Amino acid sequence: MIANEKFLQPVTHVIFDLDGLLLDTETVHGECINEVMGRFGKQLTCDLAVQIRGRPQKEGFQLLVEKANLPISADELIQLTDEKERKRFPESKLMPGAERLVKHLHQHSIPMAVCTSEKGEYYKLKISKYPELFKLMHHATCIPEEKEISRGKPHPDDSVSGALSGIAAGMQVVLVPDESLDKSKYPNVTCAIKSLFDFKPEWFHLPPFDDGI
Repeated sequence: MIANEKFLQPVTHVIFDLDGLLLDTETVHGECINEVMGRFGKQLTCDLAVQIRGRPQKEGFQLLVEKANLPISADELIQLTDEKERKRFPESKLMPGAERLVKHLHQHSIPMAVCTSEKGEYYKLKISKYPELFKLMHHATCIPEEKEISRGKPHPDDSVSGALSGIAAGMQVVLVPDESLDKSKYPNVTCAIKSLFDFKPEWFHLPPFDDGI
């Protein structure tokens, strides 16, 4: 799904979300939460996963505790999950098309940044397998550590939550939705694609890929 190309504005800078767009950390995150919930005979359903995705950590886990009726507090769930994620996050894989697009934009001197709702410590763990690729980013903003940013997604001072953040900030937004997301719940983004392999730079007046893919 793409808006009429003649209405798309030229792009000079690009901001990427991290989880589920550049790195497949959401799979790891979901597996770790599910392992903890399994101790109490509970399961992280697709519906619950969508509801907590992109929210500030404490808010998301509190929602999870309430919806799943877990016999522990949100803080305890966070601690148990964190213990597993510290070991698993460095295993995170790149999402399809991510490396290709980042290197292409860098080759054509397009400034890039990462904006994530993750803590800086965990951001470093997640990208540790790909240091050279993430060095191509001009900047990385970890929302929990930005004192001037008090609100999480979908507010502009920061999935669907990330897309709403970009829309609220007046940006053109390309959505790469999770397959489990109901299409009727898509926000009014500039365009939605299945993966970054489907992104066409020329839509936004950027140099096209020259690799023939």
